[in-house]
Amino acid sequence: MKPNGIAKVLWLAAGALALTVSACSTPIPLEWQYDMHGASQSTPLVGDDFIAFGNESALFVLDRTGKQRCKYDVYAEVISAPKLAKAENAILFGSTNNIFYAIDIQTCKEKWRFPTRDRIKSDPVVDGGVVYFSSYDGHLY
Repeated sequence: MKPNGIAKVLWLAAGALALTVSACSTPIPLEWQYDMHGASQSTPLVGDDFIAFGNESALFVLDRTGKQRCKYDVYAEVISAPKLAKAENAILFGSTNNIFYAIDIQTCKEKWRFPTRDRIKSDPVVDGGVVYFSSYDGHLY
């Protein structure tokens, strides 16, 4: 019996993960785990063939088997949940270094950046080819 449709658990944590499922007689198998070498508050972005997430110093892109595809260092926390911009083949995210980024999904090379006057912790939204995010500087961009 699978608890609420959960078939596998992926461990994306710097510390321990505890999963408790009541009324579950079958253990949930750990598919793979990835050591991020630091804490994360970022919600992962799951694409067709990748998983992207931030930690306290970078944005990581893994393939769906848990192998690191690339890493983009920002030397500050990535708290915002990364967002996919399919038309640009890019991952969009902000950082507490006051910069909003667009990086290539395959290589993590920077496509563009937009500086603000304060930290970016908000999750970006893409609508109609336009990206929206807010900053601690009191602006919506």
